[in-house]
Amino acid sequence: SYTQPTPNHHYQHVYCYHMPAHTATPNKVFVFALAIACFMFLFSTQRAILDNVKESDTSETVINMPISQHTAGTSSSSLIGRSQCMNSEEELDGLFSQLGNHTTIITMPAKAAGSSMKTFVERCTKMKLIDNFLNNRQNDIVNILVRGGLKGLHPPKLIASHIYRAEVLTKLVTNVRSEVLLIYIHRNENERLKSALKEVIKSRRGLFCNVRYDEKNGTCILTEDKLIEPIRKRYLEIGFSQTAILTCKVYEAIERNSPNMLFMSFEEANRLQRLLAKKYCPDIDPLIHSNKDGAKGMHTQVQIQEHSEEVLVDLEEWINLKADFISMAFELQNQKRCQAQGISREMEKKLQECPTRFMKVPSFVY
Repeated sequence: SYTQPTPNHHYQHVYCYHMPAHTATPNKVFVFALAIACFMFLFSTQRAILDNVKESDTSETVINMPISQHTAGTSSSSLIGRSQCMNSEEELDGLFSQLGNHTTIITMPAKAAGSSMKTFVERCTKMKLIDNFLNNRQNDIVNILVRGGLKGLHPPKLIASHIYRAEVLTKLVTNVRSEVLLIYIHRNENERLKSALKEVIKSRRGLFCNVRYDEKNGTCILTEDKLIEPIRKRYLEIGFSQTAILTCKVYEAIERNSPNMLFMSFEEANRLQRLLAKKYCPDIDPLIHSNKDGAKGMHTQVQIQEHSEEVLVDLEEWINLKADFISMAFELQNQKRCQAQGISREMEKKLQECPTRFMKVPSFVY
């Protein structure tokens, strides 16, 4: 009889029997084989228990490790801490002048000055590209940029596109030449989400105004349940978030490839247009503002369903009152595998500290 502990400190009994002498004498080979089998069973069971204990200890160690050590291949102290603030517009001018005849690619999530930048780029280059084509299939990108382009052999020197998925930015960071400047426009996610929610409701009012909708008089009323529906589903602009784009794979790609890349604040879109105009199209007015909210004149209200009488709250007021809790309640910012969101917050903080709110990604040794 043998007693041994399990990983949970319970005990189990293992019995090996031999036949007493007064019973019928078994085949000697059978007895020897049975003894060997007993021994191997005991040995393998004990080994498995020890291995399980080691795995358990390792799991506890991982749980207790500092968060920074869980970050998948990316250290925020190197990625953000070593990034260089652009301290003046003259310094930015110098950066753009170094580009020579090479291209600048501007990317951004939904609701981060994208429409304004795309309108500016179209006017600057005098070329109208397929909207947000960087998210398209490879063949589409080849046809637009390699197969002659829209102007024969001269592809555009300026490209602006919303980014919908992390894979798109990862491919750019990995494959764009070092002579090309890649710009990512960042906006605080809470502010971006508020703007996206208003955009989704107001631009698709026929879909969401389920209580009353009067286009002629410019009124729209929807229930809270109807308003919550696109948030829960992460519908269109709501789901095209910073979290969906700035993932660990993106930060790892930046660290591995050392791209010629700027992060910039959404609030500095005017400054960027001035810099680009000076470089690529000095003959046009650089300050172009565009917003695709086609229902600015529409008075949109939310019906609070918990009240027996009709209680209406303006959409903007409802969003502002709930803004601190929308992301938390619907878990919109979940990062299940790494700490990319923490790096993004650190990047956002450093951007706010930079005098121009432009920050250049440094060269890394991975």
